[in-house]
Amino acid sequence: MLNSRDKKINFRDSFFAQIGERVSQSADLLFIREVQTGSVFTYGQFWDLVEQKSSLIASSFPNLKAGDRVLVQLANDIEASACLLALLKSKLIPVSLGLQSTEIETQRLASLSGASLILDSSEPSNSQLVDLDPKFTLNEQTASWVKGESLAIILYTSGSTGEPKGVMITYQNILAQIEGAALAMGVQEGEKILGVLRFSHVFGLLDVLLLALSRGLSIELLANFKAPQALEAAKNCEIILAVPTMYSLMVRQLERKNLMFPTLRVCHSGAAAMSEALAQKIEKYFGAPVQEGYGLTESCSMAFSNPLLGSRLGSVGQLISGLESELGELDPATGLGEVWLRGATISPGYFNGSSSMGAGAWFQTGDFGRFEDGYLYLAGRVDDLIGRAGQKVYPREIEVVLEGHEQVIECAVVGIEESLAGQKILAFIVTAATNQDKLRQELLALCKLSLSEFKIPSSFHFCSDLPKTASGKIQRHRLRSLPR
Repeated sequence: MLNSRDKKINFRDSFFAQIGERVSQSADLLFIREVQTGSVFTYGQFWDLVEQKSSLIASSFPNLKAGDRVLVQLANDIEASACLLALLKSKLIPVSLGLQSTEIETQRLASLSGASLILDSSEPSNSQLVDLDPKFTLNEQTASWVKGESLAIILYTSGSTGEPKGVMITYQNILAQIEGAALAMGVQEGEKILGVLRFSHVFGLLDVLLLALSRGLSIELLANFKAPQALEAAKNCEIILAVPTMYSLMVRQLERKNLMFPTLRVCHSGAAAMSEALAQKIEKYFGAPVQEGYGLTESCSMAFSNPLLGSRLGSVGQLISGLESELGELDPATGLGEVWLRGATISPGYFNGSSSMGAGAWFQTGDFGRFEDGYLYLAGRVDDLIGRAGQKVYPREIEVVLEGHEQVIECAVVGIEESLAGQKILAFIVTAATNQDKLRQELLALCKLSLSEFKIPSSFHFCSDLPKTASGKIQRHRLRSLPR
């Protein structure tokens, strides 16, 4: 794969050539059905809407120029999807804004990205121009990507541990991700895909919206995830992409109401670890194999995925095409190391940041793991590693044991500081069990049977749900601060 700075290939032109060919070939094919409104758009109708919005943005804001950043809320609907493509078509750079962002958060991202406009996707002419700070400048690395028209989209990370970082996604990244994800899931033109992942996050944006648009898929789109509606829509789908929490909610419905999914051939899961018990329930009730994968915003979504045949429970699978991986320094006691990635889907860096991930450099993911026959098994985040009695404890090892109990719906393990023996291990459990004292004793016994003494949680805490980001990742820092 050529580097995206190579002048022989204009990846932006390649992206729009691919989309243009798809729209031409599939003009009358259904592209999106909004499940909750009943609205339907063919590929031809969708692209007409893109053209309309592009023209309206240009006429309403004639001073916008190529490379200007535009904040936009990428809701799961036709209007926002068309606005995204209209901005790209106009050589503007969309900056994804969270759907529930406050005015302060919006202004913060506008300041960080140097945005010129806050776009109203339903009525672009009502959008808000931003007074750019006269002191705002682009650093040399970022300016080269903006001026070269290689930069497509900026997605800011949640910033839970500090200042939000704007992950730069290039047109090469998008094309490579679409190719790799399509191969991993074996997508075929004309298939239907369930659209429950948020388009404001990389998983839904690239592996649902843009993949579908480029490969001729039809999206059964939900503006907001509701398990009963998602299940009804899934009855006509070949592919489901969702996070474990969504699958868990759908399984609970299916335990009460039996449904058939005659065309479904794969249930892909990502963004968070899936328990083996949940995977088995999905395969039982949906009648289709579970395909667990792994990726980050910086890898432009999917980096690993289990194959359609030969999937291994507990593993996030093998590298998708276009990527390389190796482990950093190994822990001699466990054989675990930090997962490093490089290749065509890896972001070139953070917007106006100092670090560079592109140009052949290894991206250090912050996740610990090990390889077995080319399959990656994750053990947790570097930041979540627990120090106990002079030993390293990986939360995922404990969580796997706890998930083996049939009454554990979901769980998370964290460490908090304790002066004598290092960190104290706490386990947070989501369960429907009414006798929590009995369950606590059973979980303790299970841990004693399966884990070394220093890995056994000091206490078990029951809660109705676990705090998560909008993309489905567990917020462990919030668990550490919960009253106990």
